[in-house]
Amino acid sequence: MGIVGMFRRPIWIRRWGADGRHDFQMRLNVQPLRADELQALPEGLRQTKRLKAWGPSLLTAADQSMQQRGDWMYYCGRWYECVSSIRWDHTPLGHYESEFCQVDGSIAASNLEPPTASPAPPPQEGGTAGDSS
Repeated sequence: MGIVGMFRRPIWIRRWGADGRHDFQMRLNVQPLRADELQALPEGLRQTKRLKAWGPSLLTAADQSMQQRGDWMYYCGRWYECVSSIRWDHTPLGHYESEFCQVDGSIAASNLEPPTASPAPPPQEGGTAGDSS
């Protein structure tokens, strides 16, 4: 696990694919965006609750132009959608930093159900995830 890994804890991720949704756990360090990070967002986006997470693997970021759903993260009883995920490899502690925004209640209720009770193994690296910023 190492020094950096000790700050990570198992977090549920929901990935969308052609065969439906797939829930699995990933060890992430999750934090809210800082005030200066929120200030940099356009006015309308500042109202949506946002989180950032650091972890060992690339997550799928939402891409409206490709009609691609982003991975969802279940944190403190709410779902958040990945809007960016990028590799930070400028130090020996290479990791991925992802940003999430809260999923609104207009999504079908069946998609907002909490994760399954027994986690499935995470998909293999380099699967459906795309590098987005």
